[in-house]
Amino acid sequence: MSHDLFSPRSVWFGPQPVPGARRAFTMVEAIIVIVLVGILASVSAVRFTDSLDRRVEVSLRHLEAVLGSLAHRQTVSQSQLALVVDGDPRTDERVCIRLEVLNQWSEEDEPVWEPDVMSRPAWFDQEIKLTHVYVDSYEVEGPFRMAIPHGEPRPTISIEIAYGERGQIVELVPHDLKPHRLILSSDAQPDSAWLLPVDLDDEGMAEEAWDW
Repeated sequence: MSHDLFSPRSVWFGPQPVPGARRAFTMVEAIIVIVLVGILASVSAVRFTDSLDRRVEVSLRHLEAVLGSLAHRQTVSQSQLALVVDGDPRTDERVCIRLEVLNQWSEEDEPVWEPDVMSRPAWFDQEIKLTHVYVDSYEVEGPFRMAIPHGEPRPTISIEIAYGERGQIVELVPHDLKPHRLILSSDAQPDSAWLLPVDLDDEGMAEEAWDW
């Protein structure tokens, strides 16, 4: 006579579970879980860092494109350009650096500055922050517009970016058509992280002996 497997008369072999008892993790299982959690945490941290680095690189390239476009077009174009810092890096959560073109044939009574349609703005926020803007070694506060007439000498433009505990400077010097980068040391003091060029003639020091 056959019995249903789940009938009260079914016979089970092997150790019987104790009613109300909980199965505990073995030491090996606990170690495996800890290792897996550590691996997942490290992968997440690497991905976060990689993501930030990628966004920093994109922001820096946009900034380099703005400055590079300014350098090229100020040399070959007859239009008057201006570098615009739209926002105050000290207080605003988002700051934009872009180019504007002076429209001489505006419908207004006088020429009007208009956004440049041939270049895209570079945006910065609290995570990738624009901290300082220097023109010929002097810090300028935003928002501001700096007009650069065609054919006239261009000042040295230095823009400092901070992200986390790191930072970089994108700098465009006179007569160069391409900006270059300077990496800030993480242990440098804010006032001595990098050196700015100084025009000795402007400072009235052209005739003074150099102190080596």
